[in-house]
Amino acid sequence: MRRRFTPGRTWATGQLIDAHTMAGQSDKAAALLREQMAAARKAWARNSPQLGFVIAENARRLLLNKQWKEADRLVRECLVIRAK
Repeated sequence: MRRRFTPGRTWATGQLIDAHTMAGQSDKAAALLREQMAAARKAWARNSPQLGFVIAENARRLLLNKQWKEADRLVRECLVIRAK
């Protein structure tokens, strides 16, 4: 059965990512973040505001995990979406 990407699931996954970050489990947080980004990219159009929101939130989470390069890439992608 294929899971659908829904706002509620996005919120719950985000909370789990934050919990792993606070617990110092950045590897688990990064894996969930990648999974969430892949699902969001499949669910929403490339330049949609919804995708921009998920990208911005995940960029913030990457910054908390001190993953600067990947966060920078997501922030730039989000800015392109928001500029349109």
